[in-house]
Amino acid sequence: MPRETILIVDDEEDIVELIKYNLKTEGYVILTAGTGEQAIKSARKSRPDLIVLDLMLPGIDGLEVTRYLKTMTRPRISHRHGYGQRGRVRCGYRSGTRGQ
Repeated sequence: MPRETILIVDDEEDIVELIKYNLKTEGYVILTAGTGEQAIKSARKSRPDLIVLDLMLPGIDGLEVTRYLKTMTRPRISHRHGYGQRGRVRCGYRSGTRGQ
């Protein structure tokens, strides 16, 4: 059975490492990106099974990444967000993603 690939997108390295460690111990193949631009490039190349995507990214933010990726494929995306971002989370749900 092929192992599922998960792309973690966050500009906070500590958070990436924490999520990466926990998912790797469960047997997932993990890819990472620190910016929206890197996320788009990685998703186009590797076609991950799931993308764990921070909403607040430098450059292209998580919602723009979601909109772009939805035009090329139908990825499963779970938005990761901090406190105080309820409005952005609602926008993410409207774009068809799953929340944290």
